[in-house]
Amino acid sequence: MYRIDEIGKSSGWADIWPTAINNLGHVVGRGGSPSGQGRAFRWRPSGMVELPPLAGENSCEATGINDSNTVCGNSGSRACSWSANTVQELGPGLERANAINNAGHIVGTSGGRPTPWLFANGQATDLDIGAGLFSPVHAGAAMGINNFDRTVGTLSSLGGDIPVMWDPSAGVVGLKPWTTPSFEAISMAVNDAGLIVGYARTSGSNRAIVWENLDGRILPTLNAGADANEIAFDVNAGGEIVGLSGGVAARWTGDAVEDLNTRLAPGTGWVLTAAFANNDRGQIVGLGGLNGRRAAWVLSPKLDVLDWRRLPAYVVHIVYGVVLGQAGVIINAKGEVVPVPPVNPAWTMLSPRERSELASIAMTQLAKDAAGKQPGEASFQSTYKALAEKIAEMRRARRGE
Repeated sequence: MYRIDEIGKSSGWADIWPTAINNLGHVVGRGGSPSGQGRAFRWRPSGMVELPPLAGENSCEATGINDSNTVCGNSGSRACSWSANTVQELGPGLERANAINNAGHIVGTSGGRPTPWLFANGQATDLDIGAGLFSPVHAGAAMGINNFDRTVGTLSSLGGDIPVMWDPSAGVVGLKPWTTPSFEAISMAVNDAGLIVGYARTSGSNRAIVWENLDGRILPTLNAGADANEIAFDVNAGGEIVGLSGGVAARWTGDAVEDLNTRLAPGTGWVLTAAFANNDRGQIVGLGGLNGRRAAWVLSPKLDVLDWRRLPAYVVHIVYGVVLGQAGVIINAKGEVVPVPPVNPAWTMLSPRERSELASIAMTQLAKDAAGKQPGEASFQSTYKALAEKIAEMRRARRGE
């Protein structure tokens, strides 16, 4: 189950459109400010913060935010970023910033003949437009970036669009099986494990797609009709995918899809129509209706639906100490909950990204293992296995294997 909060409630803002959420739970997007101007915003539970446009521009929008609260976006037709609510233009000719990673690297498009670019360390570099994949290339767009600078997007010709990934080592590669311009497909986001999501147009409708090891498959649908319109917009470190399917906000985990409306308590008045982004804590942002009016929302997992006494100590510590940002706990042989100080030596060797990945995996698997089980029935074996595999992977990476 999720708790739902309205973004911008009673703030004087109108037509709020959220675009991204970071691991602190801060949301960015665009909307009509109380002054009546189209403005970028940063939201947190304490309220809305209006982000200013560049000098000479009347409007702006925010498209991405990292865990340092650096925001990327656009002011008029100029790409920009905000740090501590101070706006800065990225550079001449850079027209649209689409995403930002935790290093502050930003990707986007520019010019009358859109060229994808990567902005890092104060400089913009054009990304390879893939003449070796197909020719002629008419345009390209960089849509998402992970913390290893792997960038995803699309290259276009007069024949259609193909989804691609730009790898710092391997260069630009097409995502199978949509590797010729006779298809139309776009990759939208990539997580640090290299899982890529987006959509492809097939049989007259959009279908949500996930690419693993560069090979794509169509995700299950909530609407089996020929008029299905589905898009996967984002994916977090735990592999949870969010988007829209069958006219409602959807979440995919593995090969299962669920209508996010079914995860709300009855009688909220909400109808969730699209999910645009999620973070590694399992929070999701999107659009919908609240008692008949359009409204933006953020979902937060309700952890109290689980009986924590049934869980192993290290799993409980992951969720309480990392997801909730509180002191951890352990469970002793008597089933008693024993507090652990906030700074646990076991976590000092992990980076914030590694902690977020483990937390996301734990929450996803715990919900699956506990589904439909009574206290004492759940084994949580898939939780153990998923965490053990990820920890082993981290150890191998540290050893350079």
